[in-house]
Amino acid sequence: MSLRLLPFVMSSALFCIPIGQVSGGGFPVKTCTGEIKDAQMNRLVEDLSLRNELDLFSKVESHTGAISISQLPAEFDEVIQPSAMAVVTGMLDSIKNTRQLSYKIKAWERFGKDMYYTESDVRMQTAPFKVYMKTWAPDAGIEILYEEGKRDGKALIKPNGFPYVNVQLDPYSSRMREGQHHTLLESGFLYLGDIISRSLEQHMGDLDQYVTLEEAASWQGKPCFMLTINHPGYHWVAYTVKSGENILDIARRIGVPEHSILERNPNLKDYQSVKSGQVINIPDTYSKKMELYIDKASLLPVKKLIYDDRGLYERYEFHYLNSKPGFTEKTFNSENPDYGF
Repeated sequence: MSLRLLPFVMSSALFCIPIGQVSGGGFPVKTCTGEIKDAQMNRLVEDLSLRNELDLFSKVESHTGAISISQLPAEFDEVIQPSAMAVVTGMLDSIKNTRQLSYKIKAWERFGKDMYYTESDVRMQTAPFKVYMKTWAPDAGIEILYEEGKRDGKALIKPNGFPYVNVQLDPYSSRMREGQHHTLLESGFLYLGDIISRSLEQHMGDLDQYVTLEEAASWQGKPCFMLTINHPGYHWVAYTVKSGENILDIARRIGVPEHSILERNPNLKDYQSVKSGQVINIPDTYSKKMELYIDKASLLPVKKLIYDDRGLYERYEFHYLNSKPGFTEKTFNSENPDYGF
């Protein structure tokens, strides 16, 4: 049975990085171009709870007076022109507030010099963390169900071949990680939000030089923001492994892809095969360049391309993305008659 599944983006803590100083809750007003008069700002704060269906720009997080691209009353359409950082803030806000997702993910990931394709249907929720997926490529018909706090932390798997019975595997096991950059636990967008926040923190004070925005982009016929985050100084550095660390620990703490560490250190056999005091090579940040297509309606990323010093490293497309799928108790139940467990 092949378990080349597909990468997800892991549930991990999300925080927004403000311009100029670190504080809670978003970016300062100056992230939006154009001046906003006091009376207009007061109106924005009063309209904080407004959630209409119009394709507008922004909402205010009243505890900081910050603006993110979300939704505004129509009369402010000409007052506030979205900046790159305002779009980032809006996206992070949407990611943070999304509780359930359903989508088809198409992924291309680089292994050696080749890109490998995977495709799956995914249903997931953030708290408690649960995910159901069914694969379509390269191996169709594999079903996986993971529920936080159940099965001793293992995923239930219905294979599409031998041994023809359900099995339970640790999401971090070598069999579950075969042929993919990320683990089953990396589902949704929170991990991406954390990566972006870390990337912005690295360039605090010079963000305009590294983050650019194209408003007129589209994908699958939907209007999108195209956001590019550049790290022209991307490079690899020597790192000395600390006591008790494995590659996953290092990658999570620093915010870099663990698969790239494993691949660039050929003396490492797996994610556990490092020893205290060993010197390995790691990237200084997640990517050299990241391109995000952000749906203007949901402010969620529907396409992302990740580049390193060798070119395209990862490409992910989210099709039929639904942030309000209305799951029921059956959705994450192995007894669901629509599933094959």
